[in-house]
Amino acid sequence: VITPGLWLAWTVLHPLAHQAALQAVAWGWDHWPTKQRSPVAVVVGTGPSAQRTARALRRLHGAQARSFLGWINPHANEGWSATPPRASCRPSRRLGGLRELERLLKTRGVDEVYFCMPPGDLNREALARVWRAIQDSTVTVRWVPEVWDALVVQGQVSTLEGMPLIGILETPFTGSRAAIKRLSDLVLATVALFLLWPVMLLISLAVRWESPGPALFRQKRLGARGEVIEVWKFRTMSVMEDGANIRQAGRDDPRVTRLGRWLRRTSLDELPQFINVLQGRMSVVGPRPHALAHNDHYRGLVMAYMVRHKVRPGITGWAQVNGLRGETDTVDKMSRRVEHDLYYLQHWTLALDLQIVLRTVGLVFRDAHAW
Repeated sequence: VITPGLWLAWTVLHPLAHQAALQAVAWGWDHWPTKQRSPVAVVVGTGPSAQRTARALRRLHGAQARSFLGWINPHANEGWSATPPRASCRPSRRLGGLRELERLLKTRGVDEVYFCMPPGDLNREALARVWRAIQDSTVTVRWVPEVWDALVVQGQVSTLEGMPLIGILETPFTGSRAAIKRLSDLVLATVALFLLWPVMLLISLAVRWESPGPALFRQKRLGARGEVIEVWKFRTMSVMEDGANIRQAGRDDPRVTRLGRWLRRTSLDELPQFINVLQGRMSVVGPRPHALAHNDHYRGLVMAYMVRHKVRPGITGWAQVNGLRGETDTVDKMSRRVEHDLYYLQHWTLALDLQIVLRTVGLVFRDAHAW
């Protein structure tokens, strides 16, 4: 017999269990040891992109493992040119010039070639000769664009009427990833509100009883794509600041009420934001939203500060579970928080979200950075 409780449990847990199973299969496929020979890879180029590509190839393991053979210097006729490459390009990995690449292609000594250089760096004759050798082989060719030291978030390749487009600063939540993220938000927020509504009711009554004023504090913050949203919290202060000049709450701040101090330390003041999640303004996990005045202050001081607003802000985030919760009264603290937010955008998975949620629950009972 299907009871209402069983139906609710199936509705809530099935999507999460299904996605967790998919993640486990994908992880196992990528990490399962294989007896097959790892593809041999060479990198054409000696610049920053070539160095990063080589490091990434050496870090691959399991089914994705590559045997990195070395670098090809596209500007050398025989051996290496007079201009020395970077120190990290070890002599034992310096294979030679383009003629050596042609030899490797003919002898089937290489399976993958990564071009890490602008196409214009090769003259037409050299490019035509190399391309003929490539087409006369079974090698896989990939081009790694030189993006200097640009920040890359969700880099991907798409097409526009057949023309290749290389995405550098993309939102990580598009297509199926966006659907998975939104579905997980709806499930987690619904479960949280179902379980915690008695606690939220008691907190709201206690806030109204302790000091005059509303139970909820509403403040303007920046949401996804930099749009202004309204974020809800239980009121923890005797003031309702939401203007051009806002002072962050510090330790032993006299504006914080006695109940508010406990609510802030346990993060229970953030519970109304689960309603913001259902409204579509926020996500359960994501970069924490800052007051508009703080955004205006730090966006000119911290590199890539506004990139964190490419996604919905979160009730909790990667920065918060790594000791960067609380007051950001220095540029260095804000820089470290932004650095962690960008890491989250670059490495998002549903498993990472669940890890952050579980670590956040643990911080409710112990967090030296909460006040």
